[in-house]
Amino acid sequence: MPEIETARLLLNAVTPQDLDELAPILSNPAVMRYSPRGLIPKDQVKEVTQQTLQFFITHWQQHGFGVWAVVEKATVKLIGHCGLNFLPNSPEVEILYQLDKTYWNQGIASEATKASLR
Repeated sequence: MPEIETARLLLNAVTPQDLDELAPILSNPAVMRYSPRGLIPKDQVKEVTQQTLQFFITHWQQHGFGVWAVVEKATVKLIGHCGLNFLPNSPEVEILYQLDKTYWNQGIASEATKASLR
């Protein structure tokens, strides 16, 4: 799968190895506040994150598009995910993103979203 580069970000394929970096992001109640999944119980964060990563990987395999890992170029740190996802039981596609709260209000969600639509 190709990589997408923007001024500040790298969008890469999501892999199972992203688990340890993504789990703390998805365990943040502020990040998950508007997620359809809702808050993740602390004792289930690793398991739910692993399931989420597998869902994203399978989505790419089935549809040829999906959710990317969002990496800050300056630090090479995974800061969240962004991309396209079929809504459950629907032919509709949504743009979804979840970023570490540290990166909110910096235009990163817009930058990642625009790049993921290429």
